[in-house]
Amino acid sequence: MLKRQRCEDFETFLPQTKKLISEKLVDQQDQNKMIKVHEKTISLLFKAARDKKTPEQIEAETIDIPLCQQVVLSGNGAILSRNITDLIVDISLESRKSKCCHREAFVRSDCCNCTQPLCEYCGHSCAECGVFLCDSCVLLFGCGNVERPLCEKCALYESL
Repeated sequence: MLKRQRCEDFETFLPQTKKLISEKLVDQQDQNKMIKVHEKTISLLFKAARDKKTPEQIEAETIDIPLCQQVVLSGNGAILSRNITDLIVDISLESRKSKCCHREAFVRSDCCNCTQPLCEYCGHSCAECGVFLCDSCVLLFGCGNVERPLCEKCALYESL
C-alpha cells in the first residue's frame, strides 16, 4: 500500500478553502430581487409611519380596566355603565353563548365567591365594591339580597 503524500511533496500547494454560498448571497447579486426588497421595505416603512400612534394613545390602550369596574349587573340581563358620563363601555361587543345559562351574552366572567361562570342574566354586581356575584351566592348563600347583593368580603364588614 502506498502512503499518503505530504504537502511538501507537492510542487504547487494550493490550500483548500470552503465557500458557503447561500440563497441570500445569490439574491444580493440579482438586481431585480434587490429592487423588490427595497420596494417592500419602503412600503412597510410608510405603512408604519401612517399607523404611528402618539404616546397618549399607546398609554390609553395599555391601561386595562377590569370589566367589573366598567359595568353594573342587576341579574335580569341589563348592563348599566358605572360612569354616567361614559356613553359606550367597551365590553368586547361580541355576543357569545355563556357557560352558565347558555344564552347569548355580552358579559362573561366568574363569580368572586365560588368562581362559577356568570353572565349578565345570572350575575349581580356587589353593592359596595362592584365585583360580580352569581345568582346562587346571592339567593342561596345569603350574600346580601337581590336588591343589595354583597360579596363575601363586603358582607363581613356589613355584619360588624
